[in-house]
Amino acid sequence: MRTHWLLLAVSGLLVCSGPAQAEDGFRKLGAPEIRRTVPGMEFTDAVHWAYFFQRGGRLGAVAMGRRGAGRWRQDKDRLCLTRSDEAERCYEVWRAGERVQLREDGPSIPEEGILQRPSSRS
Repeated sequence: MRTHWLLLAVSGLLVCSGPAQAEDGFRKLGAPEIRRTVPGMEFTDAVHWAYFFQRGGRLGAVAMGRRGAGRWRQDKDRLCLTRSDEAERCYEVWRAGERVQLREDGPSIPEEGILQRPSSRS
């Protein structure tokens, strides 16, 4: 019986020590993947808002038809955004296909949308 519990404990450690993956298919991106994936792309809910990750760290935004601007940068395995007059906020980037979540530390609801090539907006 002790052997059985020991095997379960070891197998749990092996599963937890691999790349971070959530039950819903989302996988945490590391620094190299963020660097390859984010620049030049649009993060949007496809209806209400969109962020444009321009090369050089500029952040464009559209929310309910209003335009905004800010800055973005990568800090190790995190994506940091400074929007308009807000303080910088850093997020883990989780991805499942084109779906992306920006997750902050602690209990919070992630920002979820899709990552795609920029679309034209009126």
